[in-house]
Amino acid sequence: MPPTFINEDAYDAFEHEELEQEGFAEHDAEYDSDYRPDDDFVAHAPVRYTNVKRTLHTGDIDLNPSYQREVVWGAARQSALIDSLYRGYYVPPIVFAIRNDPELGKIRVCVDGKQRLSAIQQFIDGTLPYKHSRTQKKLYMSTNLHDSLKQKQRVPQFWEQHFLDLKIDTVEYEKAITETMEREIFERVQNGVPLQASEKLQALGGTLVPWIGELQQKYFTQEGGLNSSIVNLGTEHSKDFECLARAVYLIAHMPNQKLPGYASLAKWLKAGNRPSQEFADSINWMLGILTQLAREKSTVYTEFSGRLAPVEFIYMCLVTAKLRGKPASEIAPEIGQLRRTLREKHQNDVRANNRVCATAAQYAQGVIPVPDFSWIHDTNLIPPPPSRNNNASKRGRKKSGLDSDDSDYDTGRRATKRR
Repeated sequence: MPPTFINEDAYDAFEHEELEQEGFAEHDAEYDSDYRPDDDFVAHAPVRYTNVKRTLHTGDIDLNPSYQREVVWGAARQSALIDSLYRGYYVPPIVFAIRNDPELGKIRVCVDGKQRLSAIQQFIDGTLPYKHSRTQKKLYMSTNLHDSLKQKQRVPQFWEQHFLDLKIDTVEYEKAITETMEREIFERVQNGVPLQASEKLQALGGTLVPWIGELQQKYFTQEGGLNSSIVNLGTEHSKDFECLARAVYLIAHMPNQKLPGYASLAKWLKAGNRPSQEFADSINWMLGILTQLAREKSTVYTEFSGRLAPVEFIYMCLVTAKLRGKPASEIAPEIGQLRRTLREKHQNDVRANNRVCATAAQYAQGVIPVPDFSWIHDTNLIPPPPSRNNNASKRGRKKSGLDSDDSDYDTGRRATKRR
């Protein structure tokens, strides 16, 4: 079977293997004898809040830790939750991790339940209606209602107070736990509510994931950043995080121009450490150049119709990184030609599949890096491989199945270098 370049096929989203697929969740027997469950035991306690409004407006709840996804529930599902609360139906408890902030004091970080709390808060604030199951009327809380709303659209005062007095069941991890442990809890409690594959990556533990999350916050959430309409890269469901992770993976693994499959990427994210300062500075410089071009409305973005495909963005990052230190005016023609090559050769059908990724890799190989390119060799990201004999290595590959299911593609020939 020929090697594959990447397993994903969608234009603006990646298709993924599950994290539990054989190879990623590979069992390591050498740790069995040392495993002691009580080492990671964290005590938690049930807590019942007696006033939902006071709970949400005290300011000590953090609904947006870096691993949390955005609000994805639609209005219908949010309204259905309000109906369930009114009817007294069981609603799973909210999970909080307690953090002690030196300035703000005790902070409750929402590990699970952001969608529910967001819906409750919107209803209390008068921006989300409660749809009465029998009359189908949409009723609003009187809080912050505009005068233009008629009285019949308001929840009766008795039922407003009844809702505000509802008790919220929560589970709180009182003992301070690490963010890695929070991510582990988040990942596990989401088993019943499937996350998008990109969101699963962002929920992984380790010290590398938070650093990539910092890049995401810095370059994709600020006004005029890489989330702008000029760039036009899909960022929903943490796809921007995944694109950044794949780009950093590619750069850290150079000179190989290989895009990882999902299992390889997830395994690397969990095992990797925070990069060296030199590597981090170089990645920030790279993203700064791409942001500068967006603010200047460069033709590398405006010349092309439709969305910027994830595979385009990832290889734009790689090409820019290879030209570390050059001015944006010299880098723009290279990444513009990369996009032009992909769209001309593949008739604007730029999907993250084997053919397109092979073209992108071949182009990137032809870009001659600047002389001082030693910063990519970061042992925090690519540690030396463990010492194994050949037979053990072969047995491991056969067992994991990565060669057939999650292999990386190499163009297999040296591309013509461009100066």
